[in-house]
Amino acid sequence: MKTLITCLLSLILNCASASTPMQEILDLSIIKDNGFIVKELKGGLSGTSIYKLESQDRSYVLRLHLDSETTPQDDLEQFCALEGSKKGLSPYIYYVSDDKMSVLMEFINTPTLTLKVAKESVNIKKIADVIKKAHQINGHPTIGESLISKAKRCHEIVLNHGLGPKNEINSALEFIKDKLEELSTYDYEKIHVHGDLNPRNIFVMEDRVLLIDWAETTLEDPFYDLTYFAMKLGYNQNEEMLLLTSYLKRNPTHEELKRFALHKKIHQAFWSLTNLYLADVELKKNPSAKIDKNKELKSWEYYQNLSADCEDLDAQYFYELSRLNYKLSEQM
Repeated sequence: MKTLITCLLSLILNCASASTPMQEILDLSIIKDNGFIVKELKGGLSGTSIYKLESQDRSYVLRLHLDSETTPQDDLEQFCALEGSKKGLSPYIYYVSDDKMSVLMEFINTPTLTLKVAKESVNIKKIADVIKKAHQINGHPTIGESLISKAKRCHEIVLNHGLGPKNEINSALEFIKDKLEELSTYDYEKIHVHGDLNPRNIFVMEDRVLLIDWAETTLEDPFYDLTYFAMKLGYNQNEEMLLLTSYLKRNPTHEELKRFALHKKIHQAFWSLTNLYLADVELKKNPSAKIDKNKELKSWEYYQNLSADCEDLDAQYFYELSRLNYKLSEQM
């Protein structure tokens, strides 16, 4: 099996590097003769393609980086995924090509995290432990793009696209700057956070918890991940406290609670920009789609449940969520 996988992988990579259409790769005799089924998976970011390689007894995920070369952020992402794999925090990685353009890894045959599973006390504790271990990954020289850099870049884009009120777009960026300045007055050590702990990037099984997609990893306050995760899963105050105490292995201090609250405000303002950007992306994909800007907003829980359960979210969803993000950031 090891020889077959190596041969198969080498053939696919050679074809991919020669810009051979994937359908021709699927028709190769080595795949058909050995009973492999290859399917493209959703979730590949711009510049990447992800495939499931399935045999009778085992499945793999093949990720191909299609750009001409990798960036420092790509290298950092791959480093964290490899270290996570070694620590049992991410799917096992079987192979990384010398040019780092392709990775063969374990296929996780279980659904990603649901809000119901995430709210079980035993799972809150397990996830907190895995986040803690993930925060011990270090040793890569790349810092990663900071939140303020992402916010400024996103602000410039959405300001020119006209989807949202310009005064709110400008206000969101100033709000982020103010809260980050306040956060800088606290004493904490920055570490490489995962950066995108949403339900689709987490698998919870009986014997392990796995994190995937380290593309947003950067150097930040550890509470960046904790608040991001807690908010995406719709945790109430008691669930947030259990997450914090499980992560810290003690009760949080008054200053830590204030840091936690600050990050929640920053995330809401930042998401008001990123979701507006995603709404515009969806409109470009579907030019005939229209956004009802007067549609009544629903609850935070409604949008988080929809995000966890639905693979295809439209422009209306992202526009409404952006407006809710901004509204909530003002109220917090």
